[in-house]
Amino acid sequence: AWPQWCVDGKMNIVHNCLDKWIGTPTQNRAALCWEGEEGATALLTYAELHREVNRLANVLRELGIKKGDVVGLYMPMVPETAVGLFAVVKIGAIVLPLFSGYGADALSTRLADAEAKAILTCDGFHRRGQLVHMKPVADSAVDRVRSLRHSIILRRLSVNHPQVPGRDLCWREITEN
Repeated sequence: AWPQWCVDGKMNIVHNCLDKWIGTPTQNRAALCWEGEEGATALLTYAELHREVNRLANVLRELGIKKGDVVGLYMPMVPETAVGLFAVVKIGAIVLPLFSGYGADALSTRLADAEAKAILTCDGFHRRGQLVHMKPVADSAVDRVRSLRHSIILRRLSVNHPQVPGRDLCWREITEN
């Protein structure tokens, strides 16, 4: 009458999705296939996705993000969205999914309510033949969130948005070291 399931159990979904495939033939199979509206494509094997997730997870740890901290995921549908999701989960932090169409007010409210420590975002993306600039929206929102210390920005567009020293970090630069 009083069943209990997985009492004191601990699991990280990243193990089942990625880690367990490393060192097996599956590591060379496609884990993620993507095609952008502008015609760009990407294919990541389990091994490649695992490597990218670990790189970002290590950066997040170095920035002081730890188990239980909240990290906003304000990204369009790009391969790095999966990388970001798995990296945050891997370190035990909490993912706060944020719709890429949100405005600054909606973003700042959600980030502040969750006391987010960081946000993973993108400078922009292509949508219906137009460029959608996300960084200015994220900047406007982040400026209002006292708990937020780091903004990791994936550069996809050839647009130079202003960077805030000490807060804004380029995704590719910090994960390639």
